[in-house]
Amino acid sequence: AALSGVVAAAAALATGELVAALTAGTPSPLIAVGTAVIDFAPPGSKEVIVALFGTNDKIALNLLVAATVLAAGAAIGLIARRSTVFASLLIVALVGVGTAASLRDPTATQTFVLVSAALQVAAGLLVLEFLLEAARPRTSADGSPVPPDAVRRGFLVRAGVLGALAIVGQGIGRAMLDSRAASIASAAVEVPEA
Repeated sequence: AALSGVVAAAAALATGELVAALTAGTPSPLIAVGTAVIDFAPPGSKEVIVALFGTNDKIALNLLVAATVLAAGAAIGLIARRSTVFASLLIVALVGVGTAASLRDPTATQTFVLVSAALQVAAGLLVLEFLLEAARPRTSADGSPVPPDAVRRGFLVRAGVLGALAIVGQGIGRAMLDSRAASIASAAVEVPEA
């Protein structure tokens, strides 16, 4: 259940990154939450982080945000064993944090951010339900129980494939966003000739 939640959270996060990469008015939820953490951090904490991580402070913050999302996903997966409704509400709340942070961005388009949030929730819920269903004991066509090892193997294959897709999606989205940011920065540096 915890692995199901981690993969579901990763799928939701990857969806948010891909939508941000494909639409100009949608900030990356990962970066938006990191920015909000910086903005609301107590005085002096920024200096401590910079002292610890140097120029890698933003990378460390983004990794911390991603790890927090995945840990929350694990907890949601465990909760889903007892209550899928409560787990679903927690997925909506988790995506809601990223949505609220994204809406703080002055370049954000509210409609695009809300569509991104809906897609993230859908991805998270579908992956969680799919994996939890794959882990449940079942019977074969002739009515005999499927051996637990076969159920476990099937679950691990599905979780592995979906986890790999989430990692690839996250990587593609991040690469596209970084490329866009680099081209904007280089365009800003260029000085027009007289």
